[in-house]
Amino acid sequence: FVKTHPWEGMTQELTTQIFFRWVFILGNVLMLLSILPMLRVKSPGDSISVQAVRSRQLLWKILSEPGYRSVVWFQWWHAFWAGLTQSAFFDYRLHQLHVGLGTYYLLEGVMRLAQIPVSRASGKLCDRKQTRRVLGCGVAVLSVSMVFWIVAAEWGWWWIWGAYLLWGAWGAINVG
Repeated sequence: FVKTHPWEGMTQELTTQIFFRWVFILGNVLMLLSILPMLRVKSPGDSISVQAVRSRQLLWKILSEPGYRSVVWFQWWHAFWAGLTQSAFFDYRLHQLHVGLGTYYLLEGVMRLAQIPVSRASGKLCDRKQTRRVLGCGVAVLSVSMVFWIVAAEWGWWWIWGAYLLWGAWGAINVG
């Protein structure tokens, strides 16, 4: 009797794909679970009385408001597809463009630094009931960043600096 492991006979590529799929699924589940604590946050001045409604009822009440429901669905939809593409970006950056870990951290730092003023400006606009405009502009800027990834394949990896700078628009998406 020989005991075999479920991963025996699998290629490294298949094992890697399975691993990335599970990481992606776990990331999305954790993202969705992160919304639950927000259901307990008291928000004075809203049309929904948080104190009088249980969490499940509150979620349904929030999702029944058409304006807010569309924003929530948009955020979930956008987060789903953004999470799906992250492993592709990582693989492309590492194996095709040969960008090392140190450079990756610098790129991430540029993106986070760009998010600070974008988040602040987005917050002010959202306070003035401009949430849809903030989200629309954020998605438009993020979409333009893809041009830098395409150009980087032909003209050199340093073009992705532009993409990471434009990815500062995640600040608008996160605030909106």
